[in-house]
Amino acid sequence: MTHPRRRPRTGRLVAGLVTASLATLALTATAASGTPRSAASVPTGDGVWSAAGVAAAGSSEADCQWAMYGQNLARTFSHECETAISTTSVATLVPAWFFQTGFSVTASPAVVGGQVFVGDWSGTMHALDAGDGTELWSVQTEEAPGAPFGPIVSSAAVADVVMGGEAGARRLVIFGSGPRMYALDATDGSEVWVQYFGADIVDEQIEFESSPVVHDGVVYIGMDVHNRTLDQTGGVRGGVFALDAATGETLWYFNPEWDDERSGCSSVWSSPTLNVGAGLVYGATGNCPHDVDEWTPYIESIFALDMATGDPVWSYTPSPLNHDDYDFGATANLFRDAGGRQVVGIGKKDGNYYALDPLTGELFWTTNVQTPFRPQDDFSVGGFIGSTAIWDGNVFGGTAIGSPPYYHSLEARTGAVRPWAGVAGPAYGASAAAGGVVFAANLDNTIKAFDPATGAILWTSELSGPSSSGPAIVGDSLYVGAGTSASDLCAKDTPVFSDLCFALFDDVLGSLGGVHAYRLATSSDDGSPPPSATDPEPEPEPGTEVQPGSQDAPAPDADPSDAPLPATGGSLAAASLLLAAAVRLRRH
Repeated sequence: MTHPRRRPRTGRLVAGLVTASLATLALTATAASGTPRSAASVPTGDGVWSAAGVAAAGSSEADCQWAMYGQNLARTFSHECETAISTTSVATLVPAWFFQTGFSVTASPAVVGGQVFVGDWSGTMHALDAGDGTELWSVQTEEAPGAPFGPIVSSAAVADVVMGGEAGARRLVIFGSGPRMYALDATDGSEVWVQYFGADIVDEQIEFESSPVVHDGVVYIGMDVHNRTLDQTGGVRGGVFALDAATGETLWYFNPEWDDERSGCSSVWSSPTLNVGAGLVYGATGNCPHDVDEWTPYIESIFALDMATGDPVWSYTPSPLNHDDYDFGATANLFRDAGGRQVVGIGKKDGNYYALDPLTGELFWTTNVQTPFRPQDDFSVGGFIGSTAIWDGNVFGGTAIGSPPYYHSLEARTGAVRPWAGVAGPAYGASAAAGGVVFAANLDNTIKAFDPATGAILWTSELSGPSSSGPAIVGDSLYVGAGTSASDLCAKDTPVFSDLCFALFDDVLGSLGGVHAYRLATSSDDGSPPPSATDPEPEPEPGTEVQPGSQDAPAPDADPSDAPLPATGGSLAAASLLLAAAVRLRRH
């Protein structure tokens, strides 16, 4: 499948790319510090979730869905709802179905009411039956020729919204696509509203990479302008928006640059987190590559805004005025640590995780786990890009290209690095936890389940391609996207990398995109226990033709383009890791 904006290109391979990617393995760790700034009076309140998650056993059915990126308003990427998934049963997860989209799925699936909602990089939003993967409807969004990514790269939020003039609430699927925000009816995909935030200029590099969060009839979302100045965006700025969920109309907007018209450094590609009890929304920004005398307190920072007005409350900037490209791209977690203290924590592309007071922005601790690969000024591809999960008083998450190891666990009260037995490849997707198991998909074409106590790998499954998607866990099932496509580097027409990015990421790795579903196999058809991962495969009946993979082979007269994706081998996994060193992938 070819995205409308992609131009013809060749498939030249660059030996220097492989050399550069291998060089990342020799990097070592560093640390950073910073100072919080107070900008307004601080609201009081609680509303902070426990260290283990938000929804406990016995919670309502709605709380136990995966209706948004991060599962809940606090973005813990976890829940404690009833599930048969456990450290002892997870090894019996088996493929339930695979839906091939034909282009990358870097969004985390939203799973609500027996349906899976997920968009792909072609700009198509899909609604799938959670039981068997049947497509219920799909909607093609408008083209976004200038968007360096997607246009749909981030996750949808599914919410029941009270509409003016209608009795009861209407279930909406709300998401960003290029410079537009969409709300579709979850039942049939019909358009409820669409709002355009661009400036009607050619190839505008304005897009929503942030995943929305919806609460009490309001949508909170961040927008990215890729550091383009006002003359390049037609006057459009990035930042954080609050929208009316019923109409899409803007309720308030926060500009991290204030009134500075020079730099165009107001990009927000992290996703907002809500502290409902305190009335706060947490956001975070990217860096500023332009030559300016100083930054505002909200550039390359994590900050808190008043949920009702968008007024700034506090900000924390670890490293003011630099050219390291150490954005905040991951999403903040709101939780209580094992001692009961309220914490807002977030990973950064500098390889640090920062834990702060959610009401004041005071730094509790910071821990560095990786030295990211930074081949030049204003360009880095490592650190925390995928968001972290919270479970049992600990933080879990993967890092991207840089020094190994690539998967980490931190004690949430002190930031101490916990021993971790499992080995994983670089990751751009979010982690997730449920049933006492931590899950993460990687660029090595696999998804893994870890024991959170030891880091031991309990289960591994091969995906159709490298993954930058975060898993969603509902009941006894798990859903995750796959496929990785070109980044903004490809769009910069850099002579060395451009053709390589387009040809291999879009044409090869992007074509492997889709959604995988797994389900516990608690028993086989005859009632016997399921085979373990170490049990030998049963011998085929005489005369039976054995087909590779878990999917049915196409009929002899079928169109080869309609065939299900075969499992990918180690060579493609290795290639995807090497290629990923050349790009900055943003996953939300």
